Amino acid sequence: MAIVDLRHPKKNTVEMIRGLEQRKVATQPRGRDMKAKLELVREQKLYKLLPGRKKKSPLEASGVTVLNGNAYVIFDSLNLVGKVNPSLKSGRSNRLIPALSPGTGFEDITFDPQAQRFYLIIEAEEDTDGKYRSFVVEYDHEFRFQRCTRLSKTFESKNKGFEGLAHLWRGKKEYLLAMCEGNLCTAATEGGGRIQVFVRTKEENWQWTHQIALPDAAEFEDYAAISFHGDRLAVVSQASSRLWIGDIDRTAHAFAGDGITYRFPDKGYCNVEGVDWLSDDLLVVVSDRMKADKQAKRCAAKDQSIHVFRIPESKALATKKKTPAKKKTTSTKKASAGKRAQAKKRVASRKKTPVKRKAAAKRKTLA
Repeated sequence: MAIVDLRHPKKNTVEMIRGLEQRKVATQPRGRDMKAKLELVREQKLYKLLPGRKKKSPLEASGVTVLNGNAYVIFDSLNLVGKVNPSLKSGRSNRLIPALSPGTGFEDITFDPQAQRFYLIIEAEEDTDGKYRSFVVEYDHEFRFQRCTRLSKTFESKNKGFEGLAHLWRGKKEYLLAMCEGNLCTAATEGGGRIQVFVRTKEENWQWTHQIALPDAAEFEDYAAISFHGDRLAVVSQASSRLWIGDIDRTAHAFAGDGITYRFPDKGYCNVEGVDWLSDDLLVVVSDRMKADKQAKRCAAKDQSIHVFRIPESKALATKKKTPAKKKTTSTKKASAGKRAQAKKRVASRKKTPVKRKAAAKRKTLA
């Protein structure tokens, strides 16, 4: 996920994030803004981009982050990270990087440019006390293992833990924002999305501080990933096959309005799992493997893939900026003046014509 920077000159990060929880704006019910649709720019099956992989190779993509012009893709059943150029063309820079981990697979990935560290999250594992918790695995910029830290939040099962992850600094304080897969951080399919906020301690652990409630307009059946881009937040859902984008009002420390819910170009996008920003109007999304026994055959066309989408409003704005009104040159002005003069002559001739006809008729009558 992209790096979050919610800095404010007068308020610290904790106050701002808590403000999002305490001053949540009333929002519209789900489903009222389904007309908005993302525009596909390009997409490709991951096995075609990563060396040594074949059509039947499992590449269950679960998260993505963009760094230095490359997309780093993680998988929920492999301790590997795929480095892919967003052009989605085969090339020498595309490769698979081993990632040492106490578990198998990851659910999301983020990067801290200040410390040059990658953070990958393991959804949930049974801890020593028999409860299920998520673990954050930390790597340096070359994916050398640094440490693995448990997060204190407990879950009901191994398959309903944290799915999304983002990282931020505020002054000398370091934060992780973890998105629960289920509503209310349970196995529920309704009730609202929740982000848990953790701060780094002196002992290098992550201490829970509070949670953020997403607006009602961003309520989905589940939550697969989050990504911040300045004051904009993107949330993607696999079960609902939808993506929500909302704005953060720094002054009010709250979500500004309802945001917009986008659907994907067609019903084949059944397994979207990760999202990050390529630019103000471009998103990179990755898809998990289809569930053959539960999903329609159409889902196979888009699974285990990487996609680039354009946000339509941004495209319209960019088009307006790129096509300014043409300035009239001197020759153009002269041509326009000539045309106006010719038009005046035609109007004058039409006015004279009826008078000539009436005079001719009078002469005939006198004769």
